[in-house]
Amino acid sequence: MKRIHIFLAIAVLAVTALSQVEKPAVPGRAAPSALGPQGFCDRYAAKAYEAAHYGPMNRTLPPPIDGANPPWECVGPEGGYIIGVDYDHADPRRIYVALYMSGIYRTLDGGDSWMKVGASNNYNYGIAVDPTNGQKVYVLANYFIRRSLDGGSNWQSYSFPSSCYGTIGPVIDPVAPDTLYVGGYHYFTSTYCMTLLKSTNGGQTWTNVDMNPSVTYGQSHSIAISRSSPNILFLGGYEYTAFSVSKIYKSINGGANWTDVTGTLYSSPFALAVDPLDCNRVFAGTYGYVYRSLDGGASWARSKTYLDAPELAIDPSNPNVLYAGASDCFKSVDGGVNWVSSGAGLSGTGQDLKATGSTILMVGTAGFFRSDNGALTWQARNSNLRGSVIPALAVAPSQPQTVYIEAQNYSILKTLNAGGSWQPTTTPDQCSLPAKLIVHPTDPNHVYFLSGG
Repeated sequence: MKRIHIFLAIAVLAVTALSQVEKPAVPGRAAPSALGPQGFCDRYAAKAYEAAHYGPMNRTLPPPIDGANPPWECVGPEGGYIIGVDYDHADPRRIYVALYMSGIYRTLDGGDSWMKVGASNNYNYGIAVDPTNGQKVYVLANYFIRRSLDGGSNWQSYSFPSSCYGTIGPVIDPVAPDTLYVGGYHYFTSTYCMTLLKSTNGGQTWTNVDMNPSVTYGQSHSIAISRSSPNILFLGGYEYTAFSVSKIYKSINGGANWTDVTGTLYSSPFALAVDPLDCNRVFAGTYGYVYRSLDGGASWARSKTYLDAPELAIDPSNPNVLYAGASDCFKSVDGGVNWVSSGAGLSGTGQDLKATGSTILMVGTAGFFRSDNGALTWQARNSNLRGSVIPALAVAPSQPQTVYIEAQNYSILKTLNAGGSWQPTTTPDQCSLPAKLIVHPTDPNHVYFLSGG
């Protein structure tokens, strides 16, 4: 399967589309269909499935054009596909984000301005900041962890055990912050299973514990640690043999042993969260409902409100206040029983969510968003944060200043001034990779969009 990545640049008023990259399959595995083994059309499931079936992708920018000085001018758009966010607990305005394929950015002013602090040629899957040291940052990159001890200026990489891959995390032990956990999968030639990866020395070395090696496929989608009892962990995902089943496993001894606590929860848990004050109160976010357990996972009850909740966050100052995110944000003030939409100002599809009291941070396919009033309203904060991947681009032949792009968040953007400013347009429904945009030869408002695997 091929994915076309086109980098948009303008040099001497020319618009050029370059760079096609093929993602290699993991050795021993055939390239999957666009819908994956279960035929699902779901971006989160697709992201997890992609992680299971593809290794790292190395990308290089095209070389400078001889004689051009400067050779390229970045014209945006600002924002990009952000996969994870975390903040300095001592200074919540110091925030780090991991872009899916475009490196690490940091802000010191709550998102008003950003600077790039780490490049990456690999997919990023998550980011975490040491709760006791805001200079220590970890980024999950599939088969290894990247660590910075100086706020992102320098990075070191540490590999996972052979054939182990991370898909969610990391989470950090709040009492012993050199202990980290990552959820992922362990690959065995033609099968793979959910696995928990653990480090006790700040990510330098890792061990793993498999959940159920007898299944055909298994993969982790979510992970959570109890702040009040850090030896308690939950790992969510799915397992497949004859058919796919949702799974939640629980450990009470720091990941050494695990118990299946899925119970009557039938939807895949893409988010898990534990009440910071009560380790028995656990929440699982799915596509459809939020499930709550009051007995540490022994039983589950679903919310009264139907909602998509692949991301969950609990207000650390009031655990009865929760936030759930997808393409919208929902808020509960009664411990997850009832939810109301609270997403005015958001766009794209959410990928991570953090609550720091009344300030809520949400990142996703359209960039970084912040709310300072408990998620009543949101503002995009993407100044100098440029991480979009442009799979499709088209210039209007009759009006070259008009350019259409398909950003990686499946949205179509348009500029009338060769990238000076961008505006969203109506996005066609699709459930596969974008392939091409074509503009009519004489009508710049007549656009064709091709979608395919």
